[in-house]
Amino acid sequence: MQYAEFPILSLIILSPVLGIALAGVFRDASDGVPAKVAALSSSLLTFLLSLYLWFNFDASSDGLQLVERVAWIPQFNIEFFLGLDGLNLFFLLIITFISPLALLGSWNLKKRNWQFQIQMLLLEIGMLGCFAAFDVVLFYVFFEVMLVPMYFLIGIWGGSNRLYATMKFVIYTMVGSLLMLVALLYTALLFKEINNGWSFNILDWYGMNIAPETQTWLFLGFAVAFGFEARMSRIKRRF
Repeated sequence: MQYAEFPILSLIILSPVLGIALAGVFRDASDGVPAKVAALSSSLLTFLLSLYLWFNFDASSDGLQLVERVAWIPQFNIEFFLGLDGLNLFFLLIITFISPLALLGSWNLKKRNWQFQIQMLLLEIGMLGCFAAFDVVLFYVFFEVMLVPMYFLIGIWGGSNRLYATMKFVIYTMVGSLLMLVALLYTALLFKEINNGWSFNILDWYGMNIAPETQTWLFLGFAVAFGFEARMSRIKRRF
């Protein structure tokens, strides 16, 4: 495990906050152009920062790289734990590459323009955090952060069926998030029983010795939870 000399992953994840702040300051000034420029510039900055990951990633190493690890809730051994491996590197680069393109594609949007920019940048933060997190609680927090702007994007800037789509989005989101939370907490309780201590570290969970029957139920819990969340992609395509 290689620790980062400076918190580059945190910087990448939180860099869209700059665009959010500037878009909130400019709002609808000059037909919303300054807000669009601020959001796009912030997203491009995030992409440029993410290139650091590409050029500094050591493919020959099998451990986590650029790790940031700080105690968050010590009583339960919950950490602010970010890291980079070969898989999430790919997704992080894809997110930072597509986000500016999405903002460019919505350049002619007129309805609540500055609010749209803010929601898009919040969505980028949530997605980046989900793929960089190696603490389950931190992952869940970023996942829920990601869902909030999706709700507004569908409900405000959707098509003629946006209200119907928003209701379905809320239902699927609530059910999926609840199932995921239950599965995560149950896994954490199992870890506590096996190891006599709490841990929400994904790497710690890899080595758990869980009974096959329990593994099956946990798999079903996570599969159904992510299945509900995946169902949302069909909703988004329809709005």
